[in-house]
Amino acid sequence: MYRTIFDDLYKLNKEFNRLFNTNPNQRGYSYFPEVNIYENQDEYVLVGRIPGVDKNDLNISFKDNSIKIEGEKKAPVNEEASYHLKERRYGKFERNFSLHDKIDVEKTVAEVKNGILIVNIPKSPDSQPKTITIK
Repeated sequence: MYRTIFDDLYKLNKEFNRLFNTNPNQRGYSYFPEVNIYENQDEYVLVGRIPGVDKNDLNISFKDNSIKIEGEKKAPVNEEASYHLKERRYGKFERNFSLHDKIDVEKTVAEVKNGILIVNIPKSPDSQPKTITIK
């Protein structure tokens, strides 16, 4: 499966923060949902962790064989609060992924259940393996 350079940078940053016990939010990082993409013969399936993100604050778009997921995890407003510790991430996000095969956008289905985004992306019939008869 193809990964973007940002996926590798995110993992590197996460490991660096773990090793040095630093909080990325103290440096102004925003929310960045974790995503898995797997495929079978007929479709790609994208599964993303988006707890606290309202489905109305999500947008999924396609261009060629790429998928873009963008949205916002809004921070709860409590103007009387004085934080002692603030580790939860909020803010706008955008993730872009390139898929190997042609996809059928018209038959793509997305849903959010219990903070998990699931997007089923069928492969185009043109991208299915074909065999030919040799004359």
